[in-house]
Amino acid sequence: MIRHYLIVAVRYIFRNKIFSAITSAGLSIGMATFVLILLWVMDEMNFDKFHENIDKLFCIIEKQEYSGGQNLYTNNTPFALKDELQNKYPEVLNVTRTLWMGDRPMSFEDKVFTAGPVAMVDPEFLSVFTFNILTGDPNALKEPDKIMITREIAEIFFGDVDPVGKTLKMDDQYEFEVGAVLKNVPDNSTFKFNILVPFVQMEKIFGRDLNSWGNNWPRTTILLKEGTSVELFQNKIENLCKDNGQENTTLFVRPFVKDHLYSYSGDNNQVQYIYLFIAIGIIILLIASVNFVNLSTARSETRAQEVGIRKVVGAHRSNLIFQFLSEKILLVFMSLILAAVVAYLLTPLFNDISGKHIIFNIFRDRNLMLLFMGAAIITILLSGIYPAVILSSFSPLRALKSMFMVKSKKQVRLRSILVIVQFTLSIILIFSAIVVLSQLQYIKNFNLGYESENLIYIELPGQAKKNHIPFSNEILKIPGVVKLTKADKPPFWSGNSSWGFDWEDKDPNVTVLINTMWVDKNYFSVLGIPFIDGDSFSDRFDSYDVDKIENLDVILNTEAIRRMKLNDPVGKYFGLGEVKATIVGVTKDFNFESLRRAVEPMLLLPIQEDPNVLIVRIHSENIHQTIENVEQLWKKINPASPFVFGFFDDRLQQMYQSEVRISKLFKYFTAIALFIACLGLLGLSSYSIQRRTKEIGIRKVVGASVRRIVLLLSKEFTRWIFISFLIACPVSWYIMNLWLQNFAYKTELYWWIFAVSGMTALLIAIITVGFQTIHAALKNPVDSLGYE
Repeated sequence: MIRHYLIVAVRYIFRNKIFSAITSAGLSIGMATFVLILLWVMDEMNFDKFHENIDKLFCIIEKQEYSGGQNLYTNNTPFALKDELQNKYPEVLNVTRTLWMGDRPMSFEDKVFTAGPVAMVDPEFLSVFTFNILTGDPNALKEPDKIMITREIAEIFFGDVDPVGKTLKMDDQYEFEVGAVLKNVPDNSTFKFNILVPFVQMEKIFGRDLNSWGNNWPRTTILLKEGTSVELFQNKIENLCKDNGQENTTLFVRPFVKDHLYSYSGDNNQVQYIYLFIAIGIIILLIASVNFVNLSTARSETRAQEVGIRKVVGAHRSNLIFQFLSEKILLVFMSLILAAVVAYLLTPLFNDISGKHIIFNIFRDRNLMLLFMGAAIITILLSGIYPAVILSSFSPLRALKSMFMVKSKKQVRLRSILVIVQFTLSIILIFSAIVVLSQLQYIKNFNLGYESENLIYIELPGQAKKNHIPFSNEILKIPGVVKLTKADKPPFWSGNSSWGFDWEDKDPNVTVLINTMWVDKNYFSVLGIPFIDGDSFSDRFDSYDVDKIENLDVILNTEAIRRMKLNDPVGKYFGLGEVKATIVGVTKDFNFESLRRAVEPMLLLPIQEDPNVLIVRIHSENIHQTIENVEQLWKKINPASPFVFGFFDDRLQQMYQSEVRISKLFKYFTAIALFIACLGLLGLSSYSIQRRTKEIGIRKVVGASVRRIVLLLSKEFTRWIFISFLIACPVSWYIMNLWLQNFAYKTELYWWIFAVSGMTALLIAIITVGFQTIHAALKNPVDSLGYE
């Protein structure tokens, strides 16, 4: 019996090649896209799960409270917190601190390379986290002058030679012996590093006290003992910082596995993209399934007499259901094979767009095989059962008495609803894609408060810091260099913040968290930051000793003055602990963080040490030649340090890399959804025109024009799109308004976005059915009237 069902199913599929091809193409593309999206989701959800103790790993998070509801959530914790947790809390099995040092110039003999990221860690790091050692001493980090490197770094510096025991120099001044080589860090790791440096080097390199409670910098991760109540443990450590002098700070613990997808404050969670992509995948698969149902039920009208004959000769309805369901299952599994081929071919492009390293191997990856089988089963449930039930339900008497195709009003109504669902979802995707692109364009053109065009920053590692004066003097002589400033960081690097400040007429109940930067007096003119009041630092701060100067100049931004509730600030007292200062200027607010956050208070101090970066404004002409000349000068003055620079515009764009990738994927997914919807519309319109061939011939005989016939045939599809548009508008507005809440500065949901979304769907639908309707309207009525 099963063999008979399969034979009949194969015959039917090959007898209706065009119908089968359209249906299979839509299903294949829908399932392939659905599987690729789920692979992306699984990769995101599996971040950090390779750690053996992931269920017992927790981060320590600080919540700092300030006046006016200004709260800061951060994973920067006090240096002394590690020993406190390790020695006084029996629930803690192990603790490690991690401090990210960024990229660092490393050298071995004549090889100089900017290696990174570099992390300072405690010896317990590899006991807390699971990063595998390939060769060397597992306890190397217990020795202050030994480091661990990944295989990638080992191959760069040492090739095939065993690196253990070799010496690497960092920043052209700190020498370390390679104690061990680690496997490269997995792509789905929150912690990404190439070099591990012992944490005890903190005092030597940065001059920080490892037992201090007053300085929040390292990240603290704990491994709790099995069976520990996280809630009770959190209650015990909540006030540790308050007990040690940080009165506005409380601690809480958070599962480490949440680090990738959830923010500390609960805002701007990356997990929103998981939900978004799952929704898109379901939408695309649903559109493909709707096509299947629509086309199948439409074709069912041509098989009424077949059903009638089968029932007359003794076929039960269950037999017919199995027969027709076998056709759908066979078609779905043919589509499944094609979907696997499509997904395999699209994987490299998908990886390039999404920034993933997904490997598509359906024969070796059990999860991938299950995904495809799951997609097939879902598709069969969504799109196979209903057509089989409809086909088997025809009355044999009515089918055999009719010499024309049976037409059910319920079926027509259902097809209309399903097409409306398809295009409603498609319009929502079009609208969302336009909004995402508009937001990215808004960010790109947003006035940051400074002029980022033609600005480069040059990093000054190690010995290069000591040479910044001769290098700065010579660089200004290069044609194409306009001006230069020195700073501890560019405005978009994360920085220091503190709240222990005093100022004239301060309300004792007001505490303000203020970010801090050290810059020279030219900083504002080079970046084009205007002053609201006052001016830049005086010349006496070109070179000074902070321990000997009696009064310091400081500059604040407008947001700082607002939160400090300070009137006429220029000339007033500002206190930095024991250092007295005078406010000499107030700048217009400028963005020094992502536009996801509003501008925060900023304090700018005159730089008194060797700078970390030089910021250079260059002419827009001959940029490439100017950069080459700067690099040649660098190699002449700093031969032992690599030349590391970046354009402000490029760095700012990287801040929104996830949104850029999402926008690209949105565009592709929207195009796929529209393509699948149009395949279904093409099949339905083809069938509709076929069914009305004689009607068209009669209308032409009685004098109907081609234009009137085209309008008549297109009217139904146009009505569907209009209804879809009305439904999609409020849904689209709600979804994208919710997404835009992730940005402090956001575009508007203009009326034209709704109009463009609807017109795009309508135009694509008209193009899809237009050729067929025009061809039918131009057909000779004699041929139409003779059509059977």
